[in-house]
Amino acid sequence: MPASQAIGIDLGTTYSCVAIWEGNRVEVIANDHGNRTTPSYVGFTKNERVIGDVAALDAAWNISNSVYNVKRLIGRSYEEVAEDVVDYPYKVVESNKTEGQPSIEVTFQNKPCTFAPEQISAMVLDYLKRMAARYLNEDENASRKCVITVPAYFNHAQRQATKDAATIAELDCLQIINEPTAAALAYGMKRQKYDDEEGHHVLVYDFGGGTFDVSILHIAKGVYTVKATGGDSHLGGEDIDANMVQHFLKAIQRKHEVDLSSNVRARRRLKSACEVAKRSLSLKAEAILDLPSFLNGDGDYYAVITRKTFEEVNLELFQSTMDTVKKTLDDAKMDKNDIDQVLMVGGSSRIFKLREMLTDFFGKGPNMSVNPDEVVACGAAVQAAVLCGDLEKNNGRADVILRDVTPLSLGIDIKGDVLSIVIPRNTPIPVTKCEVYHSATDNQTVFYSGIYQGERKKASENSLLGTLDLDGIPPAPSGKSTVELTFSLDANGILEVTAKCTATGKSKQIRITLGRLSRQEISRMAADAAKFKHVDDAFMAKAAARTSLESYAYETRFYPMDHQVDPKKQAVNRAVKQVLHWIDDHLHAMKEEFELKQQELEAEIESL
Repeated sequence: MPASQAIGIDLGTTYSCVAIWEGNRVEVIANDHGNRTTPSYVGFTKNERVIGDVAALDAAWNISNSVYNVKRLIGRSYEEVAEDVVDYPYKVVESNKTEGQPSIEVTFQNKPCTFAPEQISAMVLDYLKRMAARYLNEDENASRKCVITVPAYFNHAQRQATKDAATIAELDCLQIINEPTAAALAYGMKRQKYDDEEGHHVLVYDFGGGTFDVSILHIAKGVYTVKATGGDSHLGGEDIDANMVQHFLKAIQRKHEVDLSSNVRARRRLKSACEVAKRSLSLKAEAILDLPSFLNGDGDYYAVITRKTFEEVNLELFQSTMDTVKKTLDDAKMDKNDIDQVLMVGGSSRIFKLREMLTDFFGKGPNMSVNPDEVVACGAAVQAAVLCGDLEKNNGRADVILRDVTPLSLGIDIKGDVLSIVIPRNTPIPVTKCEVYHSATDNQTVFYSGIYQGERKKASENSLLGTLDLDGIPPAPSGKSTVELTFSLDANGILEVTAKCTATGKSKQIRITLGRLSRQEISRMAADAAKFKHVDDAFMAKAAARTSLESYAYETRFYPMDHQVDPKKQAVNRAVKQVLHWIDDHLHAMKEEFELKQQELEAEIESL
């Protein structure tokens, strides 16, 4: 029998949290150790499986059988994560059950066992579900409704894998929502002033253990609209710890002439000490690392790290988060002065330097009225209450509406391999947009185009989602026939593309499920768009020169009825025909070559 109340879950990379809407407010549920957040760890020993705090503590000695950071694996292929898992203390291999997927190998009860990332996540989810059941004094084994949060950039495969993990844990996942959106939802529920008509803009800076998100939302009258989102798929507290570990490994080698870089147990102990030091530096000016019998077992290690040194070690990483903030503001077409509140989320947001950088940039300090470790789970609990009708019963309001955006642009390829964008990235969804395209050649009877997702100007350098061809177009000169193309993207990421010939009314439609891109591919596309901006600009300039030459040629020529007996008109058409053939044979010519060819054609026609 299903349990009575739905719960909200923040399934984090390093820590997870569960909350419930109770009475007229959100209640965060503590685990068996009295902690309101639970390590996303699962440990396997010869006797038992342990989850949460115990598994995290055991990881210092049970190294190869303590599994964590699974959020960086879930919903991704082995090829995508192969480089990431090289430094993992546990073994990740390519699954022989589900081709191309990662699989985790451990020893459990003295036997080798293999688990999919979804299974490990399901173990954590089941632990959280049982915590909620004990808090509510209900059956721990009963299925329960829930809302689970994921990073804003998670693709369809990662979201679906998270849902699969919920199913394995006997959770009925009502909805997957983005972490920054959940944080803003929890924050907005506590701030009734956001219920006015004008509303306010909130920037959510979400720096967790393994992920980083920036989202800008407009909150008004219970409607939460995402204006833009950005993030980094390989940035989180784990990366800060890794930088600290490298810093101390170099210091140890320099001072003690001991190389511990390949000592897995020593690295694990050092990492744990760095995590403690990092947290201390959020409150103090310096922290101490004291590791007995650490230097190859026969020497103690004692070191002091100041906040200043910590900031220098991670300065490049910290600055990259501010670069994402600025880019997200640009994507939202907003100025920093348009932001009413900056909401910091995630444990890493407690770092003093990050708060200082945000304060310097926005001219005001971030809002610290919410617990950064719990606010995402609280937002998920609010949404769970909305979906189950509990919010209306207890609070007299149920008009909470979440509106998200599409993370990458959608469009088609046009002549010259140019990407023509129909739905730009960060467009609120659901959305329907229409564009009209003209025939590219004479007597074109079929409209054929690839449908792409990405930010590169050259269509073929983006991700191909599908193809659409519409035949039966009446023959006509180039540019005279028109096709109306409609893109409709719903809230679940389902894209429908319809092509309609305006002359005949004939149409054709295809349906595409988005989310084929991995987190790695999305990040690569965004990075490529910035890194190769000069390449894209040069490509567009060349495409413009080619289009100019082609348009001039078509506009200059004469039709048969006009030049049957006129030698000069026949000469013009011969010159035009030669140029059009030259274009077909030189599609990869330089911009200057197209410009020179147009000058030559103009001069020849002028002489005639």
